[in-house]
Amino acid sequence: MSVASSMLCPTCAALPFDVLDPRFGVKYGPPTWKLGTLTQISRRQCIFCKLVTQAVLRIQRTEPEPRFRQISPDQAIEIWALGERYNKPGLYLLFPSLGAPIGTTIGVLRDSQVVNSFYTPISTTQIDFGRVRGWLSRCSLHQPPCQYNFDGKSTLPSLFSGLRTIRFVDVDEYCLVERHNFSRYVALSYVWGTATSFRLTKANKSRLMQPNAIRDVWDLLPKTIQDAITAVRMIGEKYVWVDSLCLVQNDPQDVANGTGVMDLIYEYSTLTIAAAGGRDANDGLPGVYAGSRFVEEHVAEVVPGLRLAVYTNGEYRVEPTVYNSRAWTLQEFALSPRLLCFVDNQVFFRCQRAIYSEDSHDEICPKRSPKAPLHQAMRMKNPAEGYRRVVEPYSARILSFPADVRNAMAGITRRFSSIMKCRFLEGIPTAVFDHFLTFKGARSSLKRRNGFPSYSWTGWIGPLHFWGTNLTNWIPESGFILDTANENEWLYENTWIVWYKRDPSGLTSLVWDVLVDESFPRASVSHPTYRKKKSFASQYHPGFATSRTSPSDITLQPNTIPSYTLLQFWTLSVFYRLFNIDPFRALADLVDRQGTVIGSLSLDSFEETEFFDNTEIFELIVLAKTPWPRNKLSTNASYFVMCLEWKDGTIAERRGMGDISVNINDLRDSFEPGPSWKEIILA
Repeated sequence: MSVASSMLCPTCAALPFDVLDPRFGVKYGPPTWKLGTLTQISRRQCIFCKLVTQAVLRIQRTEPEPRFRQISPDQAIEIWALGERYNKPGLYLLFPSLGAPIGTTIGVLRDSQVVNSFYTPISTTQIDFGRVRGWLSRCSLHQPPCQYNFDGKSTLPSLFSGLRTIRFVDVDEYCLVERHNFSRYVALSYVWGTATSFRLTKANKSRLMQPNAIRDVWDLLPKTIQDAITAVRMIGEKYVWVDSLCLVQNDPQDVANGTGVMDLIYEYSTLTIAAAGGRDANDGLPGVYAGSRFVEEHVAEVVPGLRLAVYTNGEYRVEPTVYNSRAWTLQEFALSPRLLCFVDNQVFFRCQRAIYSEDSHDEICPKRSPKAPLHQAMRMKNPAEGYRRVVEPYSARILSFPADVRNAMAGITRRFSSIMKCRFLEGIPTAVFDHFLTFKGARSSLKRRNGFPSYSWTGWIGPLHFWGTNLTNWIPESGFILDTANENEWLYENTWIVWYKRDPSGLTSLVWDVLVDESFPRASVSHPTYRKKKSFASQYHPGFATSRTSPSDITLQPNTIPSYTLLQFWTLSVFYRLFNIDPFRALADLVDRQGTVIGSLSLDSFEETEFFDNTEIFELIVLAKTPWPRNKLSTNASYFVMCLEWKDGTIAERRGMGDISVNINDLRDSFEPGPSWKEIILA
């Protein structure tokens, strides 16, 4: 089968494609096939090289890992094969210096003469809704069920806290209805964008509840909502929930009631329709009507009887979309147990156990990819690490109203709180509080979000990255992958701050007290937390007293007290100079009194404030010991440090995060007035 073809270049004509076809009796192929560099491949007129080039373009567009976003023209490309004995025979691209992307493959089309071929061409301009109903039917056989099963007696207040009435669009009667008991419904997840949207108001509510009222305003509805109503009818469901039509938009209380349970609305839906391909609400759902979509496929018959095509997992196709850039849609996408997603002019169905798509064969459906980042995080096998993995992409998303930063994550936070058996304070799980203070800007300086504390990720705008805490599993490009045992060890060995929270009235209490929280399983080592904590004084001896940890009775000026919770605590304070500031990346070296570079600092609010221009010496507080040495040549340990700016002499705010490599027991090279053991009130 490796006979040269006039359509293949000499390199590809020599490839043993027979590994993909059982007719030739070959089940195993070479580990990799070398194709050349991206530049060499893209210049060839070979049909297989063109297919590989298209796969690379797809990978650059859809892979979430930053290293795949801009693949160098000089990047060498190899492929490795899965033979017919696998349920998805195909070719996987491998970049020797980058690794193997997960979401995109070159697969064997179903019309080839390969028994287990998986991929099918999309040949129609309209979705086969009979097939969609088949996907839902297959999912209904899963045990335990993918969707929530209710006994029919559930009341709204028991499901949606505080909600006594829920509205839907009745797609049969074309009107709004109000229900006081739970009913099956489909939810719509979409991007409003700049589209002018007809909305439910106090004035039109009674009229919209009359039969056929939706028909009367049909031309006023955005195309996405029109198509969603039609799709729900084609699927065979009766009700659809759409925020703009089911919440009274000029009634603040009604909107607040609805947004307060928004996560549950998607979680309890029998199906969520995600309009992931649209830029705004007028882009519609391609494929709902005949002739409403054009599907571009990249297919090549490399040898007679063997056709290959570029295939991308549906969850990866969502990655580059406008839908995926909005903050609210992360929760809607993640929490929906069953989702029908419109993206790239095609549709896929995702439940808790499988993914069905138009371009794949239903009988050999893939399981949900365990490496899809959001799915992996929401499995919550390691909840602290999973929560970090959710917050990081969420921080890069857009909020129309910055004050919604916690609301748009409320449902996800609630689930992690339940699994971790602890409360959250300002978006931070209290049982592993130290872990979530060591974040920095992922690509540039973070900008301050008003109304939220600077010590929390909620207080900053921009993509951020958490520094992890396990040396063994340190991955330079993506941080740490933690397990619970290592987290517990780090919390015990490397942290010392006793965190107190201070409410606006001045009352202080422990951020986390494992003995007080009765719901926390103290005997279970599978839950990360501070069961014990080594005091600073028991580990270090800098030459001055460091035993004080209890909060002092400090009076603050009323006009300086924010509405959110302050932190009050004791730790080590040191002073160093900034050197070699990079204005493009907002990074700087930290230099001691001897002129020695002892660390680095990521600068916050760099373009918004003159703080870094007005002085040379900056105060840093030491938060915890890192699990890695700053460099292999140093015998000193490395420590997380936070740069502080004092607002009125009593309340400080974070202005940077970094690390230093020093001997804590000998800090004579700190600038004055440090070092000292100091009480901090942090806003």
